[in-house]
Amino acid sequence: MEFSFKQFSLDHSLSSMKVGTDAVLLSSLMPRNRAKHILDIGTGCGVVALLAAQFNPQATVTAIDIDTPSMAQARNNFASSPFADRMQAIETSLQDFAANKDHIGRFDLVVSNPPYFVDSLKAPKASRNLARHNDKLPFGELVEGISRIITPEAQIAIILPEAQSKETEQLFARKNIHISRQVKIFPKEDRPIIRVVNIYSPKAVRREEATLTIRTCNGEYTPEYKAIVSEILL
Repeated sequence: MEFSFKQFSLDHSLSSMKVGTDAVLLSSLMPRNRAKHILDIGTGCGVVALLAAQFNPQATVTAIDIDTPSMAQARNNFASSPFADRMQAIETSLQDFAANKDHIGRFDLVVSNPPYFVDSLKAPKASRNLARHNDKLPFGELVEGISRIITPEAQIAIILPEAQSKETEQLFARKNIHISRQVKIFPKEDRPIIRVVNIYSPKAVRREEATLTIRTCNGEYTPEYKAIVSEILL
């Protein structure tokens, strides 16, 4: 099952999470062109990591996940991409990764489309649950791990539903890490928010707020959505 982007193609047939709108939104709105060392947490098939490599041509990209089939697929996707020499996939949890002293204070861009369901009905497939439910990576441990491995100048890009976004914002604030940019995502002009992309920074910065609507009431993609994905999608 191959999915083609402008600069690469990838296979997501084995991954616990397929290429989807959340990954495209996060990748389109993440910071770009500055980073030297990038970490993608919960990479799945590797799509966000690959787009981070595309948008940050000087950066090395490390992708982590605890799902074995996803990691195998990510490694294959990285190896066949134009960015192969700058990418690595490591099968590990964020908790273990952040405990490694070699990773402390290393990354200047962290991106994540993390599992966010809490105490909700689970799917029959265990790998799907790992990708969607935060049993193995509670928000507190996500924030704790990220706070250990970032540089003082780092940026952190995370996509979540609105309620989980607010919870995570509060947890980051306790670490003196605050939102520099927030984009609220609406699926259609007449629908409520479905996702929030937050860009965090440990630096004291002015907060910028924006909205993005994916489709018009007629179901067509909005000009603003087409503009932000123009460098990604065919």
